[in-house]
Amino acid sequence: MAEPLNTSTGHVPKGEHKGAFPPFQSQTFASQLVWLVIAFVLLYVLMLKVALPRVAEIIENRQKRIADDIADAGKLKTNRSQKKWQILHLPLNSKKHRQNLWLSG
Repeated sequence: MAEPLNTSTGHVPKGEHKGAFPPFQSQTFASQLVWLVIAFVLLYVLMLKVALPRVAEIIENRQKRIADDIADAGKLKTNRSQKKWQILHLPLNSKKHRQNLWLSG
């Protein structure tokens, strides 16, 4: 039976040490590198085929929406400028007409 661990001194019973830290053992280092490459390649392919096309589509839709919003804002600005010009160039006696024009735009 193994000797219990003494937590006050940090003493580890004899026979419990099995060498270096497992990731640094020279016997398993080559296989760890192989699995690292396999995992990296799988994640890379997954990102390339699944995630990046979705992100690209989202960015493309967002750019299109921004361009459409800017175009709509330009149209509204032009419309508002035309209404303002009409209001400023109406005769002073048509105050009621100016108010209606301003409220309708």
